[in-house]
Formats: sequence, C-alpha cells, structure tokens
Amino acid sequence: MKLNNEAKVGLMIAICFTLFIVLVALLAKINVSRSGYTLRVYYGFLNDLRIGAPVKIAGGIRIGHVKSIAQTGEKTEVTVWIEKKY
Repeated sequence: MKLNNEAKVGLMIAICFTLFIVLVALLAKINVSRSGYTLRVYYGFLNDLRIGAPVKIAGGIRIGHVKSIAQTGEKTEVTVWIEKKY
C-alpha cells in the first residue's frame, strides 16, 4: 500500500509528537512506571526547600521527591511523592 504525501506528513507528525512526550517525561523525571503515594507535610519554617528536591530517609536513601510547596495560613504545606515500597 502506497501512502500519499499528506499521510506521510501526518504519520511523521504523530511520531514526532510521541517522541516529544516521551522526552519531556524523561526530562521531568515523571514516574510513570513506578507506583507511589503522596503525603502532605506541614512546617512552621522552611529554609531552602524546592520543588523536585529529593525526600530521603536515614542513611540518605532517596524515597521520593517534593511535588509542591504552598503557604496555608501560618504553616507551609509541602506535598511529597513517596515510592510505594516505603
């Protein structure tokens, strides 16, 4: 079966779009293959915490990352993503 030029262009655009989405997911470190859960933690004071910062347990083992930071009244709400096995 022979494809006309419009079909070839459409197919190429679809392939490029798919590759773009995969690249963005890899660069953003989106955990599509890992399961986990989110927790909300409230702090009275934060020094230099940023979105994407690693969440670690004793011994420096990385178990997740910071998803968002928001001010709620006098407290700061930090949403973290934790791997399911922890």
